[in-house]
Amino acid sequence: FDMWKKDAINKNAEAVAESAGKLYDKLAGFVDDFSKIGRAIEGLQSTYSDAHKKLATGKGNIIARAEKMKQLEIKSTRSIAGEIASAGLLEEDNT
Repeated sequence: FDMWKKDAINKNAEAVAESAGKLYDKLAGFVDDFSKIGRAIEGLQSTYSDAHKKLATGKGNIIARAEKMKQLEIKSTRSIAGEIASAGLLEEDNT
């Protein structure tokens, strides 16, 4: 009886070790993917910031230029509204 019990314990230990190895491999893959996601988000944030500057906050931004054209009484039926537009109007256009 003791021999059968030891054999069962050894088989369980092998199964646990195998499962633990598979779990560790999955975790390592997940950590790699998670890091890739972080780098992609950082890249998108940088691209968004560059575009936002051109649109609303940078020197000579598009919104400020458009609003100056509107002051020249161009024919327009809409207004640019919102937080982004407000930021664009606050920037000085020196170009």
